[in-house]
Amino acid sequence: MNDLPRQKLKEIIIQYGRSLCDEPQRCEGLLRDLCGQYQKEIAVLVGALKERVPADLLASQNSTPPVVFLARLTKKLQDNLGLAEEAARWAVESWALALGVISEADTAPVDLSSPPPQVPPQYRQENVKQIPITSNNSSSLPNNIVSRKETDTAAENTLGLKKANNQIKTAWITGTISGVMTLLGTLFLNIPDLFIDVVLTFGLSFGIYKKSRICAVIMFGYFIFSKILLWEILKGDPLGLIVSIAFIYFFWQGVQGTFAYHKITKM
Repeated sequence: MNDLPRQKLKEIIIQYGRSLCDEPQRCEGLLRDLCGQYQKEIAVLVGALKERVPADLLASQNSTPPVVFLARLTKKLQDNLGLAEEAARWAVESWALALGVISEADTAPVDLSSPPPQVPPQYRQENVKQIPITSNNSSSLPNNIVSRKETDTAAENTLGLKKANNQIKTAWITGTISGVMTLLGTLFLNIPDLFIDVVLTFGLSFGIYKKSRICAVIMFGYFIFSKILLWEILKGDPLGLIVSIAFIYFFWQGVQGTFAYHKITKM
């Protein structure tokens, strides 16, 4: 993990204060402005913020030894976000340093002048063809190689979950808007047959909010089917046609988001 985002996080907290811990999106935006090339580091820092690590650090600093609460919060991130121990510990220590809960002396110093860890001969590039291809090779890799792979995967999963949640949110809001529009049509246009559509739309939207893949697929298909039935009206209404196409796209986002969410969380 690169320590530049850690330094920028500390600068941000100094400039904007600890109240920034209550604004994850703003904090993420500031980090991306200052060091946007370090997406993995930013992802684990924001993930830790959403898991209330800063609040736990401030609550524990006067009652628990640092070594205890740092270990406890590292384990929390491993369990809740699926991070490797190295990434989880780095995120916790970064927030602790930024908030002034610990000092640099409380973290393990990194000697940048020291040589890189030695790689056994059988894993060096010039000898890589000599490694037998078996299903158990990954378990025999050096720990630093496995750790880096796990860290990268965890960071990618964090970013993937964020994207999936945004897609689900978009579809859920779209469904709610569609339900409200249908309800208004029922009340003001006096079309009682639309009441079933109101119940169905709100019900499926709630299912999408709960990350149901079935509800997302049904909503997507149901909306397309309803617009096919109204095609004669829509083709003479350009604005209505554009809105319908936009809604179809947003509901498709819900399908993608729910499937991606369940795929990542089951890894």
